[in-house]
Amino acid sequence: MPGSKIILASKSPRRYELIKKIIAAEKITIIGSDIDESIISGEDGASYTKRIAIEKVNNVVNYLKRRTDADYILGADTIIQFEKEIIGKPSDNNEAYEILMQLRDNWHEVITGVCLMKFSNGNRKTFSVC
Repeated sequence: MPGSKIILASKSPRRYELIKKIIAAEKITIIGSDIDESIISGEDGASYTKRIAIEKVNNVVNYLKRRTDADYILGADTIIQFEKEIIGKPSDNNEAYEILMQLRDNWHEVITGVCLMKFSNGNRKTFSVC
């Protein structure tokens, strides 16, 4: 995969920096996805992040409609789960501070869901990591 071209279905600068550690920057195209990231009632963090990663890949595939020379599309999403509640992305610095104060000295999980699709045949590998 290091020599492959990849589409990163994310606008996250941090995710881009991570993927650049294994794939040369000139082989990466960023196409942010436009999806509803609402949490479904009763959904746990692992299920949520995998679903969002899949939806990001599907959104980019639908946008491209086969017009790409990329070998793979990568979608991912990361959340915090605290006391069985999914904590999404803060809307501003004040909310980020409040979340950090809530989590400080408390056990919580950081969960990332990943979907990697081979563009030529649609095969996917989806998983989550805590």
